[in-house]
Amino acid sequence: MSRCVHLYDAFTGMNSGEKMALVNFLRKHNPDQDSSIILDSIDYALKNKPSFGGFVFTCWENSRIVAAVLVNKTGMSGSQAPYQMVYANLCLQLQEEHTILEELIRKAIRHAKGEIGLHLKPDHPALPIFRALGFEEQYVELRFSSPQAVPARVSS
Repeated sequence: MSRCVHLYDAFTGMNSGEKMALVNFLRKHNPDQDSSIILDSIDYALKNKPSFGGFVFTCWENSRIVAAVLVNKTGMSGSQAPYQMVYANLCLQLQEEHTILEELIRKAIRHAKGEIGLHLKPDHPALPIFRALGFEEQYVELRFSSPQAVPARVSS
C-alpha cells in the first residue's frame, strides 16, 4: 500500500482525470452536494474561474483518493475568514484511520496565509478532529431560503 499526498492550486493545476476522481470522491462523501457545486469549488480553488483561488490537498492510495481537503480563498478578512475549508473528507473504509485526514488538515493550516473558516453539519465525522486541532465554534449560521415561508409577524 503506497500513499502519497498531492497539492493542487492555480500554479500546479489538475488534469481532467484527477479532477473527475476528486469530484467523484467528494460527491460520494457529500451526497447532498450536486456535482456542479463541487466542480465549481474545485475550479475556484484552481482559478479556472474568476476567483481569489485556493488549494486542494489529496491523499492517494493505490491510484484512488482516500482523503481530500479543498480550501477556497474568500478575499475577505475581519468578519469573514480569508480562507474557507469547503470540503474535508476521508474514505469511509478508513474512518478509523483519521490521522490521514488530520495530516491533510494540518497541511492546509500550514499552507493557508490566514484564518480558515468552515461550516460543518453537527454530525460530521471529522468534527472531533477539527476541535482537537484548535478550530472553535464562533457563529451559528442561519440560512433563509424560502420566500414563501416568510411569517406575517414576528413576535418577541
